[in-house]
Amino acid sequence: MGNHTADLGLCDLNGHTVVIDRGIVPTCKINGLTQGAHCSVCNEVLNPQHDLGLYHIYLLSDIKYPSGVAEGKASFKCIGNPQEAYKMSFTSIPTEQEVYDILISFMPAYPEGMTFTNSELYKSEKLFPDIYYTGKGCAAFATELSDAAFGEWPGRITFDFSNIRVGDIIRLADDQHSVIVLEVDGDTVTIAEANYNGTVHWGRTLSLSDAATEWNYMITRYPG
Repeated sequence: MGNHTADLGLCDLNGHTVVIDRGIVPTCKINGLTQGAHCSVCNEVLNPQHDLGLYHIYLLSDIKYPSGVAEGKASFKCIGNPQEAYKMSFTSIPTEQEVYDILISFMPAYPEGMTFTNSELYKSEKLFPDIYYTGKGCAAFATELSDAAFGEWPGRITFDFSNIRVGDIIRLADDQHSVIVLEVDGDTVTIAEANYNGTVHWGRTLSLSDAATEWNYMITRYPG
């Protein structure tokens, strides 16, 4: 994590000059680090970095698409230890429209304004294979919807916000809040979330221009 001694007041008139503190994708051998940002003029930390711990993060190594009655096959290798492999069968790769339709189908179960706090838990065996990921509150909500939309496709951490798609999970607010993407329209991202003031909320919008100073990382389950 960067060490920055702030000299507040230097940027009062002209605003901050933002420098990205690059995130590190975790592996099973190297702790990951969230993306952060600081000002190169006054050194104020604008987006603190946080330890992501250790994970098997699987990248697609081979894929055979469905043909006739034969299912497709996908193979993944851990970026930290290629000997660690994950394999799955599939009938199709979810499209953004299909993902959107599944996410929206949860609205009757989780209506706008429904109470949803950190007391709500969800355990996933799919998001990060080989570990039992337990999300609470906002993370529970986002992970449950993600599992429903993507099934066995594994999640991977990325900092490439320019490639954001429907169904991606964004971690933001000083690594304290998870949201799931419903729509991407230019610079505007529409999201669904829980534990937003203690409730479920659909349709809040975020700006990609704020990603550098407000977002920490993203989890995507699209294979490439």
